[in-house]
Amino acid sequence: MEHKKSESVKSSELRAGSRTYFFDVKETRSGEYYLVLTESKKSRDGQDRNERHRIFLYREDMEAFMSNLDEATKHVLTEQPLKEEERRKFKNARTEAQPGTIDVDFDDL
Repeated sequence: MEHKKSESVKSSELRAGSRTYFFDVKETRSGEYYLVLTESKKSRDGQDRNERHRIFLYREDMEAFMSNLDEATKHVLTEQPLKEEERRKFKNARTEAQPGTIDVDFDDL
């Protein structure tokens, strides 16, 4: 039996300093969509490679996941709002973002 690697239905990335986040919508063999969130960052051991961490998020969990993420994000930004210097830093980083990346405005979170 041949193993077919699932192809992305939709992909985007967010560059955030030394980290890059990938958002890939994929499709199961039965046609159901799911989301793969990947964080990629330079390896801490000094080798020239990236560490990757993945979360697979399935449709039946998305509403609860988004609700919890929204609640946690609002808590962090309320309890420790970004300082003006941090806002400028993030804004400058977004301005320099490469094509195909996602610009995130922390005020919208």
